[in-house]
Amino acid sequence: MKTVRDVEKKLMAEILAAFDRQMKDLYLAQYLYYRQSTVDKDGDVQFAEECPEGWFLADGNRFPRNATKEQIFSQYYHSMMQLPIMSILDNVNA
Repeated sequence: MKTVRDVEKKLMAEILAAFDRQMKDLYLAQYLYYRQSTVDKDGDVQFAEECPEGWFLADGNRFPRNATKEQIFSQYYHSMMQLPIMSILDNVNA
């Protein structure tokens, strides 16, 4: 992800996908995970039940069942902005 707008778009896309999964199974326990940026690959985030290999827990709060998509975005946005997920090369060359 190269810009803050990229981070916002990715977060909302992940929220929409997680929201759909949550509607199919109200007891699904999803958490936000991130993959740290490297020189070769930009960082990433995703909601999942289990931590993918090589990823880290970004926020220990379970994906909420009783909130709007906008409330969920607000809840996770500040956590995401602290994560090392932005493109390293763009930050070095800036």
